[in-house]
Amino acid sequence: MAGGSMPLVDFQSLVDTAADNFQKAHAMPVTWDGRRALVEPALEHQEQVGTDLATGRVTYEFLVGSVSKVLENGYGIAKEEGLNAIDKYVVTKSMKKYCPYIMWC
Repeated sequence: MAGGSMPLVDFQSLVDTAADNFQKAHAMPVTWDGRRALVEPALEHQEQVGTDLATGRVTYEFLVGSVSKVLENGYGIAKEEGLNAIDKYVVTKSMKKYCPYIMWC
């Protein structure tokens, strides 16, 4: 990271916040590999996301909401396919179906 760059976004913490809230609301677990499937695509965009946050283009709440939307869509996929958790497969399928923030998918 070059001098003067934006601080790195803690994507794991952001995803954990959204996933924990989702689990409480739906009583369906988000597995570790499901959480990593949400974090990994975002890592290459850390600087841009940091800039977007710093300039007000997006908010932290928007980012949490974007992850929550992927999980909500994943919930429908899991139910439709008779699955009892949001895992990497479900997250990947959900992100291909609809991605609310292009820097994430």
